[in-house]
Amino acid sequence: ENLQPEMAERLKNLHISDFPSEGNFATFIRCYLVAPQTGEYTFFITSDDSSRLWLSTSEDPAGKKKIAFVDGRSDAGVWDARPGQKSKPVKLEKSKKYYMEVVHIEGGGGSHLAVGWEMPDKTMERPVPIERLEFYEPPEISPRTAAKIDFPKAKIVRMHKIGNVKLDGDLAEWQKIPSMPLPFMNKTESSVRLAWREDGVYGAVQAKDDNVRADERNPWIGDCLELWIDKDCSRVADRDKPNKAAQYVFAPSSNGTGGNGVTAIGWGSEIDTKDNLQCAWKKTSDGYSLEFFIPARVLEPAKMQVGAMMGLNFALDNNGKAMEQFFRDKDVENAYRRPALWGVVELAE
Repeated sequence: ENLQPEMAERLKNLHISDFPSEGNFATFIRCYLVAPQTGEYTFFITSDDSSRLWLSTSEDPAGKKKIAFVDGRSDAGVWDARPGQKSKPVKLEKSKKYYMEVVHIEGGGGSHLAVGWEMPDKTMERPVPIERLEFYEPPEISPRTAAKIDFPKAKIVRMHKIGNVKLDGDLAEWQKIPSMPLPFMNKTESSVRLAWREDGVYGAVQAKDDNVRADERNPWIGDCLELWIDKDCSRVADRDKPNKAAQYVFAPSSNGTGGNGVTAIGWGSEIDTKDNLQCAWKKTSDGYSLEFFIPARVLEPAKMQVGAMMGLNFALDNNGKAMEQFFRDKDVENAYRRPALWGVVELAE
C-alpha cells in the first residue's frame, strides 16, 4: 500500500477499462467515499484479474476492513457471479467521509475494474460516480509500515529441507526435492530447485541450453539464475527503502566444461558479497547443471527453521533473456526491485 507507482492519475468514476499496460501490473486506488444517505449500503466489485475492496469506519485508513473481493476474474458488468463480490450491508452516515481502498492485480489478457453500491433507498450506482468521491492525500509514513498486498494464500510456495549437499554440479542429491513452480507463467514445474538446511539455502538448476554463454564480468547478460530474496519478508515497496532484500546471481564460468561457477551481487547490504556465496556447475549433453549455496548468516534475520518465510523471486536467463520466471516479470514495472511484488516461500520439512 506504500507502493511507488509508475504512473498516477485521478479517476472519473470507480470504473477502469483502458489500462495503460497489457498485463502484469497492479492498480491501487485510494479515496474518500461520501455517503449521500444514512442507512445500509451493499458494495459490489468486479475485475479481471483479482481485486480487493477495503472500507474504513471513518476517514482513518487504520480502520479499514476488507468487505469484498474477486479471486481469479469476473466478467465485465457481472457483479455477483463469484463469492465475495457482494459485501454484507454496511451502515454509513449521510455526508460523512469514509476512507476506501482498492487493489487490482492483472496477470495478462483482458482487464477491467469497477466498484459499485446499492444505496439505502435501493438505488443502484454501478459504478460509483465521481460526485461520491473526494481526493485522498496520503500522509508521510515510514516505509517499514508499508502494508502487504493481499495476495491469495496459494501464492505462498514451500521450500523443503534437504540432506547433505556437495557443491559439484552433480544433482544426484536433489532427486527428492520438487522443482519450484512458476505461478507467473502458470506452470507447476521449472528448471530450478531450492532447499534449506540449518546452515543456509541451497539451490540447483538443470538448464537446457544448446549454447552456454558465460559472462563473468556481467553474468546477468549471459546464462544465469537471478535470485531475489526478501530476508525479513517485509515486502517493502522499493529496494531503496530500508529493507533486508538482495539480488544474487549464479552462473556458469568461462571454463567450458564446469568447475567453480560465477557468483555476483546485483544489490544488497554489506554482508551480501559474492565472496560469501558458493557455486559450482557442469556442462551436460543438453545444457548445464548448477548448484549454489547462500549461508544462513547472509540471510539474517531469516531463520533456517520450519515455518520461517522469505520473499522470493527468480529468473532463469538465457543470453540475458528470462526464460523462466517465478512470480513476477523482472522487467515489468521494475518488479525486480520491488519486494512487495514478489512471491513468498515458507520453509518446510
